[in-house]
Amino acid sequence: MRSLQNLRYLIMGLVIAVLIIQFRTELFSWNNNDIDVANTNETEEYTAISLPNFQEAVQEIHDRGLSLDSDLQTMYGITELKGISYKPSTGECIIFGLCDKSKHPMDINDFVVAIKETFAGEVPGVTIDPVDPGNFGGIQQVKFFGQYIGKSQTGYVLYDCDYHMKMLAGGKIPVAVPEFRSFYERIEQEYKSRLNSCNGDLSPHEDANRFWFYPKEPKFVRNGIMITTRDYGVRLLTERQMANKAKDKIKSLKGKKNKQAEEFSEEFTQRYEEIAKVYPRYQRLRSIFNLATISKLMYHERIDLKNVDYFLRKYSIPWYETPEKVDGICVSGNLSHRTNNSAYGECVHQFALSGGVSINVRISKSSFFKDNSKILTKLHERIYSARPSANAIAWKFKFYRLL
Repeated sequence: MRSLQNLRYLIMGLVIAVLIIQFRTELFSWNNNDIDVANTNETEEYTAISLPNFQEAVQEIHDRGLSLDSDLQTMYGITELKGISYKPSTGECIIFGLCDKSKHPMDINDFVVAIKETFAGEVPGVTIDPVDPGNFGGIQQVKFFGQYIGKSQTGYVLYDCDYHMKMLAGGKIPVAVPEFRSFYERIEQEYKSRLNSCNGDLSPHEDANRFWFYPKEPKFVRNGIMITTRDYGVRLLTERQMANKAKDKIKSLKGKKNKQAEEFSEEFTQRYEEIAKVYPRYQRLRSIFNLATISKLMYHERIDLKNVDYFLRKYSIPWYETPEKVDGICVSGNLSHRTNNSAYGECVHQFALSGGVSINVRISKSSFFKDNSKILTKLHERIYSARPSANAIAWKFKFYRLL
């Protein structure tokens, strides 16, 4: 009898050990570190939107064959979403954010594209690559990732920002931000510093750098079913490649770094807000990344589909013209200098640009921090106490400035 009991204890111990191993990520990856949630010395005005009521109002107008009013089209003027509040008892999800009149408000079509792509398991994006792999400076093809982003205004914004960034990088248009140098200026300076060692053979291939807009790793603060965004945004990454014209192939130079490309991308990321003030198209791009982050958060939290079922199944995204092919961006620096082969010669130093946008928002247990201050509990109460009625679509409320 005792041996059977010991055997049962042994089996139970093995089962528990297996479960701990299987779910160790979920058990131990939660961030228990204390983190600041808000500045309690300052307050801001926020706008909350009830998703079920919001999409019901949109559907009613569409069913009547009418155009959306400005409030619905611009999501009540919200320029940055700060989080979600979810009630499992009713299934209702409320999103809330800030309205900054100096910035372009969000667009409902960007929101629906983000929702559709996220819940379809897609990673939306765009890539602009040479039609002829051996000719980066020739015609390049525009390709979209995802089921819904192609031929939408959202897709056009991604393409436009990507191509515009490469024009900035290549020095084709002015950066117009104080003391910010283009990639072309950086690499030209590097070439000039190396002229004495150049034998006229520095460019048998095109040195091609791919720049990618990619989301920053998101961070959230949670207290039960109240979640706020702590960090998100757009960053610019590099990928160096070499176009081998002789073999008509593109070779990824893994492990190879281009100092000037990395410096340009890092400074572009750090000074993104400054650049966006000069070129508002990047504010729209950041808004799209913000919507994708919130959409992924709702998907991760498995919100009730009744909050977005009309957007997912019946909302038709307006068609928008997006280019299929564009001219490649290739910059050549013709620098006359002495070489070992001749007294004076003209050596062509050349590089080309390609790349794209990938809104691959990744959320895991380690993306969340606990709200040990209980401020989010007060925020949850404030959102619902400020609500004028159960049928309200959107309403204003004031609260501490969320970090």
